Amino acid sequence: YVDEATDRAAQEIQEMEERASQDWLANHSMDDEGRARCSFHFCHKLFKDESFLSKHLLKKHHAYNQAERAKCHDSFMMGNWEKAPLRPGVPSILVDCGKQFGKVDSLLSGGPEPRAMDPEPALWERKQQQDKLRMERSELRATRHRPDFDRKHKESAAPSITSPLSTPRHQGGGGGRSFVDVDDMKEETVEVSFDQVQVPVPVPSKKKKKKRKLL
Repeated sequence: YVDEATDRAAQEIQEMEERASQDWLANHSMDDEGRARCSFHFCHKLFKDESFLSKHLLKKHHAYNQAERAKCHDSFMMGNWEKAPLRPGVPSILVDCGKQFGKVDSLLSGGPEPRAMDPEPALWERKQQQDKLRMERSELRATRHRPDFDRKHKESAAPSITSPLSTPRHQGGGGGRSFVDVDDMKEETVEVSFDQVQVPVPVPSKKKKKKRKLL
């Protein structure tokens, strides 16, 4: 469905395009001794009359005609662009959102007076949702692993059946874990006996005879 304002604007654009095309054809034709010549500097072809020249211009130089017709859309496009709540093609601006988020891009919006929205409230709301979701996941993991932790804690705290109840755990009795105090200094006596010590007898070395030199 097209409203009346849009339909009226379309008809007006079509009429402007037809007038622009006729003016373009008239501006690119030259009278050369009763004949019509193309006025493009890279063409200059000569034709019998204006009808043949018009066909030539619309066929061979069609891109230039389209460019001239497209100029009729500029005023309507700029008017709609200025009234639009969001303006595409306009670069975004940086908004300072504090140390937590830094500088964030924000799109321009509004009609004749462009404005930029403050992205900081939305960023805080999203951060709170992420923190809440993270906390729920950590609580869920803790709930899943809690039964295994309680069972292992009870098994380690229960006394062994084979060990006597009076034996303390730190003395290494039964199936409990042994505990060694590394700071507990104990005196130990070492006896040294020299009764069966064998001392090796040195072997006498042989003296070498010196050779006499002949004079």
